[in-house]
Amino acid sequence: MELIFVQHADAATRDIEGGAFVPGATGGHQAPAVARRLGAEGGWDALYAAGPPAADTAAAIGAATGLTPRSSPATADAVDAVIADHPGQRVLVCACPQVIDEIVRRALGVAAQVVRSPDPTGITRIMASRAGHREIVSLNDTAHLRVGEPFRNIANHDNSLNHNETGKAQP
Repeated sequence: MELIFVQHADAATRDIEGGAFVPGATGGHQAPAVARRLGAEGGWDALYAAGPPAADTAAAIGAATGLTPRSSPATADAVDAVIADHPGQRVLVCACPQVIDEIVRRALGVAAQVVRSPDPTGITRIMASRAGHREIVSLNDTAHLRVGEPFRNIANHDNSLNHNETGKAQP
């Protein structure tokens, strides 16, 4: 199966009475950006929100993908249940960076953190089997946060050169 972990958008504050996380100035554009990207990609079978901070980001992704977010415990161990419940499927999990860090450490088979924590709405893709096999496909992909550039063009974008109509590089 393909597991896609999305770190929740940046939260500026937490409403203590209501328990809600309020998106910060940057978080207000991060969730819609990752939602557009994942909605355009399509083919998703399930969406989980692991913990309260992830709920708003999962709601934005749900609106873009047509999926209703399911609640999941905010623990790395809960991911094993998701894997068992969705063999051969593509599943999105919105989570806090600590959960994603632990998932990456387990996939790499290391106890200490060897890669930096994901950025807000960073996407980490892992292929997983119920037998316990894990393969990291990508870590902390934030291409959807590039300002002023539609996501669909990023994969073929060459930052090092500008080309004119003849295809020749210009300085």
